[in-house]
Amino acid sequence: EAVAQAKADNLKQLEEIYTAFEAIIDTEDIAQIETPGRELLTAWSKVGTVDTDAHAPLEKRFKKLSDKFRQRCREFHRGRDLDRWANLTQKQDLCTEAEALAKDSDYPKMAKAIQELHKRWKAIGPAPREQSDDIWTRFKTACDEQYSRCQAFFDEQDKQRLENFEKKQILLDELTGLMDDCTKDTAKERVQAIQAEWKGIGHVPKTSMDI
Repeated sequence: EAVAQAKADNLKQLEEIYTAFEAIIDTEDIAQIETPGRELLTAWSKVGTVDTDAHAPLEKRFKKLSDKFRQRCREFHRGRDLDRWANLTQKQDLCTEAEALAKDSDYPKMAKAIQELHKRWKAIGPAPREQSDDIWTRFKTACDEQYSRCQAFFDEQDKQRLENFEKKQILLDELTGLMDDCTKDTAKERVQAIQAEWKGIGHVPKTSMDI
């Protein structure tokens, strides 16, 4: 009697697993049900013995579901593999664009182009696993090389703007000293000269633009 009850309990478990499997098998996005589907397959295999007469029809129906599930999974992964190779092609194109920046000398434009390349890279899905590290290394190397050129330009620009600020500060100090003597012709001439020099000096750091 205990054995019969155990078999009945096992059959009930199989029926519950079948019902759960049937409820998800036609879900449109297979990615959402792949993990729970495989868990149900595992759970089915771990259920103990049941009466053959009761088990055979259920086993046959469950096999149809499991075959359908496995086929959908195979098609999904096959399609995903194709997507990954398509992603690799897109990433190769981005590498080519990044490497072509080596010929450019418009550094502000180049810096923006590098930022845009990174945005586009992030929008692309994963490449095949065996290619993923190599294509990323190629892209990062190309971007880093060009960005280092941009950084050298910006560093020099910052240095020049600081020098311009210092020059304007000197002129401002001199102009302040001339204010009390602005009625003299020589002072007026010097003020005009200072104004001309000021205009010719160029940009200063953004933090000092109110000079």
